[in-house]
Amino acid sequence: MGEAGGSTREARSNDVPCVFEFNYDPFEVLDASADTRIQEYLVAHEKFEAIWRDEVSFLFAPTGGGKSAFRARLADACRAGEDGRKVFPIVYMLPESVVLAPEPQRLSAHLRAIAQAAAFELFLHLAYRPYQFVSLDADTRQTVRALLEQGLPQPLDYLLEQLGPREKLDPEARLRALAQSYDPGAVWLSPPSERSLDEFRRTLEETPLPQERHEQEDPIAPWLDLLIGKLQFQAVYLLLDGVDAYPETIANPENALALLRPLLEQAEGWREQRLFVKAFLPTEMKTLVERAFPLLTSRDNVVIIEWSRDSLLELLRRRVAAATSTEHASLDMIAEPGFRGVDLRVVRAVEPLPREVLAFTRRMLYSMRQRAGASGKLSPEDFEAALRWYETDRHKKQP
Repeated sequence: MGEAGGSTREARSNDVPCVFEFNYDPFEVLDASADTRIQEYLVAHEKFEAIWRDEVSFLFAPTGGGKSAFRARLADACRAGEDGRKVFPIVYMLPESVVLAPEPQRLSAHLRAIAQAAAFELFLHLAYRPYQFVSLDADTRQTVRALLEQGLPQPLDYLLEQLGPREKLDPEARLRALAQSYDPGAVWLSPPSERSLDEFRRTLEETPLPQERHEQEDPIAPWLDLLIGKLQFQAVYLLLDGVDAYPETIANPENALALLRPLLEQAEGWREQRLFVKAFLPTEMKTLVERAFPLLTSRDNVVIIEWSRDSLLELLRRRVAAATSTEHASLDMIAEPGFRGVDLRVVRAVEPLPREVLAFTRRMLYSMRQRAGASGKLSPEDFEAALRWYETDRHKKQP
């Protein structure tokens, strides 16, 4: 299974818990979509295998129950060319422009936003792999430039300028700064050399736009022609997430489905063109989606994330194991000798969701640090402090 998603990245600060035994803080980032280490923590990999295939897929999980973790994992697999596959991911977080669009304009709002996400993904894909763009024929380079110009949320010249040499910022830092605004938790390839990145910038700047430019009614068609036809990706995955991030949708699955209906109605036709929708949706939408789209939601196409005590314990232990470089790990490793069974205490204390487990643990470690410093040990006092916080104001503020 995955881990909790969320709407914001928890930034490191002086009050973020830090433990002497940890190589890094595995509880710093509560938002799975912003966690670059999420692959180290993913639980129940068989669920991932079910969506890592060329088919329309729906993954349902409760809010805070792992949707964004699986979406991030799938995007990482595409970018890394896992299993020798060449799949282009489009990370599509439902934008406010769609939520606010009148019903007749929702499909066009979806398509514009998808084209924008595709443009940013391709820009970063090529910036990390300059040789791929430089080696393209002139006509294809012109097509790439035209689609980037049309789709990017910021002017192409401005983004290229951001990739230029800067004092104290190497290529990795400059690329990461740009990628943060698109997909904060993404794991990209090793950055190119300064020379290669400069060649990419110059080649793209010097590439002229096509002399004949035709506005197409469907903004997705030219993208599929480029990605599948000219760049020879085997498939394009549209990773739909963030549907329950708005007041209009978080407690209203019917309204959420109404917003998605125009998009999901395209899924069957897109499948024939090698574009596969991968929807990461709240559990409350499952029955509604299955009734509305029975042909898309066969048993093989639907994945359901459910959390048990055992899977939550595994989630906790994997984080501690990754942070301590040990195979068999537990929060008991950082607890006082007389304080044992800490993992189980945490799981029993909270609502059975990853986000709740992580937030409680983070608060418990925060209490330990405030009491005894980073070299201290977890005590019953820290557990009780976290429990009081959880029962009183867990949902009012973060630690």
